[in-house]
Amino acid sequence: MSRERCKKEVRNRDYVMNRYTQCSRYAVKDGYCKQHHPDAVKKRKEEKDARFHKQQENAPWKLKQKIAELQAENKKLRDALEDVIEAWSIEGATRIAQKALKKEGE
Repeated sequence: MSRERCKKEVRNRDYVMNRYTQCSRYAVKDGYCKQHHPDAVKKRKEEKDARFHKQQENAPWKLKQKIAELQAENKKLRDALEDVIEAWSIEGATRIAQKALKKEGE
């Protein structure tokens, strides 16, 4: 009884230009071996893409960009905080001065 071989064509090990041969593994599912079955290929590609995207998120140029964005946001927040403190201080100083004037008037 002969077993069916994988129907995927692979590049010859001799690395001769444009020479392809049939995969030497036995077919397991839908005429493909475990390595060349479309579901396995798709799964490996998704894993590879996920690793690539994770690596790109932590790339030095991307981190520098994130740092610059955070510094800009930090500056905006500091400016807003200074405005709040200044507004609170002026109002607070005005109220304190008004109370002091009332006490002197009594």
